[in-house]
Amino acid sequence: MTLSDAAVIRQLNHTFVSGWTNIQGKTEFAGSSNEHQPTWAAKTVNSCSGHHNIQMFFLTKEGRVLHCLPGFWNAKDFLEQVQFAIRLAKVHYSTQLTNAERNEKFLDMHLQKAYGHDWTLTNGSRLQGFDVQHVQEKTDDFVREAGFVGGVKRADQVVHERMAERPFVPFAQFDTAEFINLGIKRYKYDFGVPGKDEGHYTPKLTRTRGGKTVAKEAAD
Repeated sequence: MTLSDAAVIRQLNHTFVSGWTNIQGKTEFAGSSNEHQPTWAAKTVNSCSGHHNIQMFFLTKEGRVLHCLPGFWNAKDFLEQVQFAIRLAKVHYSTQLTNAERNEKFLDMHLQKAYGHDWTLTNGSRLQGFDVQHVQEKTDDFVREAGFVGGVKRADQVVHERMAERPFVPFAQFDTAEFINLGIKRYKYDFGVPGKDEGHYTPKLTRTRGGKTVAKEAAD
């Protein structure tokens, strides 16, 4: 798993002071999921899955948000995002930049990341069918209504676009509930659960063009 990966642990221990807090029952945005014991079989899910269940923040020592990763990220992609947060920290502490220049650099870096991810990461952060329906109805920044490429954006792209709008925001002022609105609050994961179907599952995807559904991929 991501936080037991040796390379991830080395990087976090070298660069950050880590901490955690249990948000279950304490925040309006905390999600829920079905039981899944550590001894049960598991498989990798798409990046940002379970976005209401966990959020990983990267902060400066003053408590300003460099980056936020909602949900699950595999070790390789997570490590890349950690290194990106380190580069943002260098911008924050640069003595050669004004505050306005720091904020502009923050915006540019996140937008470049939004549209510069390799295909493996981008394709691996596709929303699942139930989340696609939610973002189509409940958000205004996920669906491309016009242009050369139509349809629903990938979650990793929207995460960086949203971060670009929040340059070095103090953690206490960070609007987590709005930021992690990437789909429904309950995440259901049946793979490996005794008595449940352990077959492969392909998430339902809905692609739109001009506001109309043009194609679907169904579950196996």
